[in-house]
Amino acid sequence: MKLLIIGANGKTGRALVQQAVERGHQVTALVHHPPRLPLPSARILQGDARDPALMDIAVAAQDAVIDTLGTRKPFLKTTLETDAARNIIRAMHHHGVRRLIAVSSIGVGDSIANVKLLFRLLIPLFFRGAMPDKEGMEAELRSSNLDWTIVRPAGLTDDPPTNDIHVISPQSRRHVFRIPRADVAAFILTQLEQGTLLQQTVAIANR
Repeated sequence: MKLLIIGANGKTGRALVQQAVERGHQVTALVHHPPRLPLPSARILQGDARDPALMDIAVAAQDAVIDTLGTRKPFLKTTLETDAARNIIRAMHHHGVRRLIAVSSIGVGDSIANVKLLFRLLIPLFFRGAMPDKEGMEAELRSSNLDWTIVRPAGLTDDPPTNDIHVISPQSRRHVFRIPRADVAAFILTQLEQGTLLQQTVAIANR
């Protein structure tokens, strides 16, 4: 499968590139800055995901798109993810690409029910910029007619994969804490390959 991974220079993006290549996919990695570490076996495209012309080039001839964009300063107001989502959707419509998976976060939308009270109180302070942007990104996907999936992972870690991934519903009100990026990447690629969870939003965690 030909995959475009957006935000491939981030930790989750890099985990996805590595695992996708290992699974035999042909990967295009869209990065904002030159990779500090190699992204082996991936075609590298550099530029701003908010650039419609660049996104049109990146999406052309792909079978699916994975969006892992996020800000490094979640307390600052931003529209990065929302703006990029519009460009991604527009380019996918233009090129007839249907499958899109986007990484969001636990705490967005109704998944706030799965966040402990202490962290709920911290979100408006430390994530006051990122959370509205993620909500905007999710809204863009839901308003499209693409085969989208939104994945809301719990707190991301660099731990080794556990292969013990739980899908968490807001109705359960179960409080979750963390999940390794390697598990998130594996979950996303499995959904992509199996064609499951179309037009669904899911939260995942292992603790």
